Amino acid sequence: MLSTPIFNFILQFLLLPLFFFPQENISYFHNTNYIKPMKIFYDSTSGGKFNWNFPYKIFSDHKNKIYVVDFGNDRVLIYDSIMNYVNQLGRSGSGDGEFNKPSSIFIDRNENVYVLDLGNERIQMFSKELKLLTKIKIPKKTMHFTVDHDGSIYLSIPAKEGLFMKIDREGKFKKYFGNLIDLEKKNNARNISKLYYDYDAKQICAVFNFFPIVQYYSTKGKLIKTVKLHNKNLTEINNLVNINEIPTLSHFYTNTHDMCIRNDKCYILIPHGKNIPACVYIISKKGKKIGEIFLRDENNLPLKKPVSITVNDHNKLFVSTADNRVVIFQLNLKKYPF
Repeated sequence: MLSTPIFNFILQFLLLPLFFFPQENISYFHNTNYIKPMKIFYDSTSGGKFNWNFPYKIFSDHKNKIYVVDFGNDRVLIYDSIMNYVNQLGRSGSGDGEFNKPSSIFIDRNENVYVLDLGNERIQMFSKELKLLTKIKIPKKTMHFTVDHDGSIYLSIPAKEGLFMKIDREGKFKKYFGNLIDLEKKNNARNISKLYYDYDAKQICAVFNFFPIVQYYSTKGKLIKTVKLHNKNLTEINNLVNINEIPTLSHFYTNTHDMCIRNDKCYILIPHGKNIPACVYIISKKGKKIGEIFLRDENNLPLKKPVSITVNDHNKLFVSTADNRVVIFQLNLKKYPF
């Protein structure tokens, strides 16, 4: 189990991107491409079924079930496509099927559920019936991962050898790949990324906490392309040539914090930045910008503290927040002429 000092350090590290810029700055930006939520779920509204304690990751499987990784309560809660409670996976502990600060999740096409159990330094794999299949040992401080169609696992654990580590389903090391973006060891946290496997394209996609880019890799670890995210008011980012210059200009944009791929589109969560409210940045699989949609809350104010996003087949966007809510938006991309 994690000691209290270690837990506090990890929690601060997880929350750092959310508070990298002051929240009050977001009120200065005006944009008409925004949407209000269609429904909001929050603490103890249904016998504890929405009583989350930092829902750090949210994920929709290919059957539109919603999985909420409840980091602070050491469990995963499962809902249907409209957030009716279905089941719970896990509880606090270090035994089989137990978690100590779970931080990420992935569900493959066979409905196997992979949960990254941060405090116990492992990934646990469950069947669609939620029966434990295997446990995979992983390096310390690994918080993000994805799984490809062959069951190979990709870990975001930056080291001098590379950005990512590939292991097989037994945990056997395969290779490092990806060049570090920030080469200063003291800023190694800047190299941490969120990963997502695109089944159709058979590519691993990565977004970074402090860099406005998306990278695409083959399953062999070859960099296919890097897409620079840019806002129409922030052309400095779009004009960059050297990727290592981005840290000097990153304050003009924002940190990316999560991503998902659905219906041939890549959705990237950008929490907030100087003069920019939280938004979802959307690009095609070819890396072409489709647009961005700015998120509002029930009071028509910029949505605060978004942590994770997922999109289902009905174009519903689910956003989990650091203040223990899940907010649902209905996407209608034809409505927004970017």
